[in-house]
This record gives sequence, C-alpha cells and structure tokens, in this order.
Amino acid sequence: MKVHDFLENYQNDPLAQTFFTYCQAKNPQVLHLKGCVGSLDAVWIAAMVQWEKSQGIVSQHIIVLHDREEAGYFNNDLQNLLDKDFQVLHFPISYKRPYEYEEIENANVLMRTETLEKISQKNQPFLVVTYPEAFSEKVVNRKSLIENTLILRKGDKIDINQLSAQLVEEYNFERTDFVYEPGQFALRGGIIDLFSFANDLPYRLDLLGDEIENIRLFDPQNQLSVENVELLTLLPNLQTKFVHAVRESFLEFIPTSARLWFKDMEAASEAIERSFLKVETAFEEILTQSNFTQVISNPEVLFETKTHFEAQLPKFVCIEFGKKYHQKAVQTIQLTAKPQP
Repeated sequence: MKVHDFLENYQNDPLAQTFFTYCQAKNPQVLHLKGCVGSLDAVWIAAMVQWEKSQGIVSQHIIVLHDREEAGYFNNDLQNLLDKDFQVLHFPISYKRPYEYEEIENANVLMRTETLEKISQKNQPFLVVTYPEAFSEKVVNRKSLIENTLILRKGDKIDINQLSAQLVEEYNFERTDFVYEPGQFALRGGIIDLFSFANDLPYRLDLLGDEIENIRLFDPQNQLSVENVELLTLLPNLQTKFVHAVRESFLEFIPTSARLWFKDMEAASEAIERSFLKVETAFEEILTQSNFTQVISNPEVLFETKTHFEAQLPKFVCIEFGKKYHQKAVQTIQLTAKPQP
C-alpha cells in the first residue's frame, strides 16, 4: 500500500473528518486529540494536511514538541508521510549560547530564515515543526523581513556591477570563487551563483546580456542542476544583520489562521521560562565582566517571556495532543489506538 492510500484511510474516516472540521474553526479555541500512540499523531496531522489540500483549504500548522530531538523525529515522520511537494519546515534555535553571536549555528539560521520566509507569504500553506527553546528566541519583525527580501525573476534585467555592490553592502554577502554556504555569491562571465539564507540550495542565474534567461537550483557539492525555478528569494543572515532591529515573538509573526499543536502546552511554557532565566543570567554576567561598559540588548528585547507567550495563545486554535491536557477543550476526540506489542 502506498503512503497516499494509507493516509486516505484516515482522511476518509468519519471521526477524523469530524476532528478536521473542528480544526477549521474561525474563532480561537482549544481542542483535544487523545489516545495517540506511537507515530499516530504524525499520521493524523499528515492526513489532515492531505484532506485540507483536497478541500482547497490552505494548511497552516505549527507543531510544538518537547525538545529538539523529539522535533527531529517528528519532522522525519511527516516528511515520510507527506508528498514531496509539501515541504515540512524545521524551526530550531540559532544560538548555542545567548549573546554569543560568533557561535551562531549557520544550518539553524538557514532553517529559521527559510521558515520565516515561507510563513511571510500571504495565504500560502506551511507546516512547521519546532520546540519551546526555538520559540523563546524572538524573530525579526515582518516589515523588516519584507523590506530586506530581494526577489529576482526569470526575464528580469539586471546590472551585474550594481547587484554585486548591493549583495556586499546591503546583504553582507561575500564574493567567492564557488559558493558552498549561505551568504556567498560568485560571478563567472554570464553566470551568477547566489546562496540565499532563505533556501537550502544555492541558485544559478544564466544571463543573456543583462537579462536573466534561466534560474536553477544546484547542488554545491557536484555543481549539478537540481531544479529549474521561475524566481529566487534572497535574504541576508537575519541573526547578524538585524541585531538592533525591532523583534517580535514567533507567535506575533505567524498569522492567527495558523493552528498550534502542543504535545504539552504547560511544559512548553515552563521551558520558555527556563530559557529566559538562562538569558538573564548570561546578560548579568556579561555586564559584570565588562564592568557595565558593554552595550547589549536587554533579554526581553531578544527573547520571549513566559507571560507574553501565554498571552498570545488565546489568539489561535490550539490542539493539545500529548498525554497531558491543561486547557479546557471545546471539543475532544478520543482515539482507541493501542501500541504495538
């Protein structure tokens, strides 16, 4: 049996369709999905996404797991269940330690930027898997993101010298012979290679004179083309370019039409509180060690607080689907699944 057919068994189930319909509520509310065992929770979410697609509904879901490891496994489950044309986005934390910008994990910055870029597109589907510590790190506000997004389309006319200067001066990109990581670009005759922080593969632009004749995604390891595309979206490193920009919480950035799934809502709230306390400690240590001469942003400017996080939740349809349920539910679906012996 193919995965698509397997999911159809669930999306055609009357109980599942009842739950899917509950999740389409226009008004914020809390729902409970009880009795999930094994990977059944991922199956239900994947079936719901497939059902929404069949109904012409724009799927917008944020799934919050306990921690980074669980989020990684859940992300893998969803990727194996869903069609390749529906991208499952992973939203991790970008820092190893707060305020230590030199220890930013570039792979995580790439995933965060890619996620924010996808979410910022109006009325477009997204499926994001994350965990509380990633929530705790605030994001660049939507206005700054849009203002610093460069979109190039097939057929556009460009000035190579002007584009090169813009990449260096405005986007802090580095010119190299070959691109191998985000934030780099290369020029070779009528070919421009660009590695955006909004995509996990670099772009290759073929020019005919000053016109973009073709845009491709390619593998930087073997230089082979992967896919032809109609446009590219270029974003800088949001963590370094916007250090002093106004930031907002992740829940303020996403549209209220998104559905929030919590494995444990209270545990998520407590994890955010623990993260903020660590940030406060790091903040005090930096000030003390510099004899209060170093200029750094206050913790609440860059990181989420438990109080603010909890104040945002009533704006959304929230689904609790773990073993603990903390909010009063408008509707509850009880499954009768049993773990494999």
